Amino acid sequence: MHNGVIIASALLMVMAAVAQPAAVDLRVACRMGQPPFNDAPSLTSTSCDGMFGAVFYRLMARTNLSYSLTMIDQGNLDPLLIVNSTTGKSTFDMIISFHTVTQSRLALYDFSMAVVESDDAVALSPKYRIDARDLGTTLLSKSVFYVFLVIATIGGAMGVVIFVCEFFIPDSYMNSLPLWKRFLWCMEMGLENVLTCGTSEDVSSQIARSIRAVVGVMGMSMLCIFGAVISAQLTNASLQVTDVDVTSGSLQGTKLAVASSTLVPYVQFVIGATPVVQNNINEFAARWYSGNEPDFSGFVAATQVCYFVHNLAGRADDGYTVSQPFVRSGVLELKAFPISSTVPRATYHRLQTALAEMRDDGSIAALQLQFLADVSRGSGSDIPVSATAEVAMRTIIGIVYGSALLLTLCLMLFTIIVKKKSLSDQWEDADDDEEGAKGDAQTIGGTVPPTADAHRHDPSEPPHSFLWRGKHVPLRTAHQREVLTFIFNEIDRSHHQHAPQVSSVEEPVTSDGAAA
Repeated sequence: MHNGVIIASALLMVMAAVAQPAAVDLRVACRMGQPPFNDAPSLTSTSCDGMFGAVFYRLMARTNLSYSLTMIDQGNLDPLLIVNSTTGKSTFDMIISFHTVTQSRLALYDFSMAVVESDDAVALSPKYRIDARDLGTTLLSKSVFYVFLVIATIGGAMGVVIFVCEFFIPDSYMNSLPLWKRFLWCMEMGLENVLTCGTSEDVSSQIARSIRAVVGVMGMSMLCIFGAVISAQLTNASLQVTDVDVTSGSLQGTKLAVASSTLVPYVQFVIGATPVVQNNINEFAARWYSGNEPDFSGFVAATQVCYFVHNLAGRADDGYTVSQPFVRSGVLELKAFPISSTVPRATYHRLQTALAEMRDDGSIAALQLQFLADVSRGSGSDIPVSATAEVAMRTIIGIVYGSALLLTLCLMLFTIIVKKKSLSDQWEDADDDEEGAKGDAQTIGGTVPPTADAHRHDPSEPPHSFLWRGKHVPLRTAHQREVLTFIFNEIDRSHHQHAPQVSSVEEPVTSDGAAA
């Protein structure tokens, strides 16, 4: 009988153990709404996302501690960790939360060792975005101006070389110009050499031509560099965005959402804005980026939280931006797991030791690289140009190009009319010369004496050119004019020498003295 009672008692104890769930080491909560550190899709989720969630799961694997997990969605965690004086317990033993270590909180509950260090930032609407530079500043940058000076210097040096080399050649085109035009012509040729790798007017000096080839290659290289520098400056000005300084006073009088009550004093007294605490900054940001929170200029949170939410929304190219990071106390804030003081000291030390090992072996650093990213600042849609400058430039371009087009048309019509009249006059002169030649031939027995070409202009008289097959050929040097004049004179003299000489002819007389 006694043995039966013992056996029955043992069976009851086993059945009770099976019926009751096994005790866990830690009652853990996961705070939602703090991506990329800790978050969950809903209150019914069974896993905690983010960097702090990943650190927690590795921590449990190292310590072999059991736990139960509950999702919470509230900003004030103090009531959940403070020990109840009646029961001697807290609601949770540990919370997976990106929580700031402060002196006041240390008086209420414990913290793990710091997992990360963080500062804060403000996500702002497009009206607070600052583009780096305007178009004028970009085009007048030091790099652009420097390359321009190099090109101008090379062109000037080439002009001096041309002037010196051509000065000692009497037949050079430069020496046919007035003195005041010579150096200007040389400077023009030098700049043309750099910009076009050649010159519109030929140079007589072989030394100058050789140097011109070398300078042409140098000029081509400098032009490529010049174009690259301007392109780089314009691209940089278009893409670069300057972060807003929250202490500059630009946010005074605005309304800002804050992710934590610890941010309220700084936002209110330093930034000068009106803070409104949000339990779930992620949900607020989704409404704000969608335009459903028009009264708010932005939201304040830890810098990495701002970056993550900002990148997740993908509104950087729409002008939304993030301010310069700031620290409230002058130093980076320590972020750690809040832990209730009811947790046994042995368990607490196991957690601290495991976290220290994860820090030393690089596990925490690897998770930071995995979950934390820099902010996407987007790009400028265009280089900013003032409205006044744009209107002025459009007006100037319209006047200049319109006038140039009108002048071109007028000159074209004038050229056509003058050319037509010149051809008509030339044909009339030719007909008159032919008629005169025929008349002379009739007076001298039908022989036409050689005459000078009616279509030929005397090269010794202005304008210094001669007409060849209906085209005027310019004569630039005095030597060319002398040679051609000599040739024409020799041709005229040859024609006169071989022309038939007409003299008086006596008529024959018959025997009776009468004319035959």
